[in-house]
Amino acid sequence: MKKIERFSNHSSKIQQTNITMISNAREVVEYYQWIVTLFSQYLGKRVLEVGAGIGTISEQLTRYVSELVISDIDEGCLKFIAKKKNLSLSCNIDYALYKLGEPCPEAFLINPFDSIVIVNVLEHIANDFEALVFLRNALKHQGHIILLVPALQSIYGKLDTALGHVRRYSKKQLVKICNNAGYTIMKIRYINLIGIFGWWFNGKLLKREVVPESNFKYFKYLFPLVKALESFHPLPLGISLLAIAHKN
Repeated sequence: MKKIERFSNHSSKIQQTNITMISNAREVVEYYQWIVTLFSQYLGKRVLEVGAGIGTISEQLTRYVSELVISDIDEGCLKFIAKKKNLSLSCNIDYALYKLGEPCPEAFLINPFDSIVIVNVLEHIANDFEALVFLRNALKHQGHIILLVPALQSIYGKLDTALGHVRRYSKKQLVKICNNAGYTIMKIRYINLIGIFGWWFNGKLLKREVVPESNFKYFKYLFPLVKALESFHPLPLGISLLAIAHKN
């Protein structure tokens, strides 16, 4: 597999660890396709993706929306995404440098979004409440914010530290912060029960900083089982939490 090059001379070790992890996870593109189907009906036409990384989710979003603004803190990531061949030609795509946790640029406020998608980014932000408040200003009335975050603080370990995770979330914690930031939760559910063991094994037991690419290859074969078990009957635990909320 072609490795992802260092995007920016100013990229931190944490950023590079995240890029390596995401690069390894490209083995399970079907998993991300499935994740997006779980919230696709709430996207609307004009969408902002915050913290796009190397564009794994961006590729999927272009198949569902008319306008997509892809944002990240690393210009190199945005340039990498712009060269991707799997972006749908029917979607009008724009790119923006934006750091979650900072006030939204004026362009976001002048032309607000039907939805904002944040996949595996909110957990990096110390003041996650303030980050959600800022983004609320960039949403249309009753617009949706879609969050995928790591779950279960009990499995927080070396992997989380290396990736720059400030926390892993509980359902109660995520509902509370969304409500306080001016949103109403519509749906919230755990994702990927099987992944809990792998994260605990690599991050807490072996104290690894990156999940090996081989682990994702194994998960690729287990994914049909995950999809069958969780598509229609959400389980009581999972490695991630998916929350869909609307702006009050």
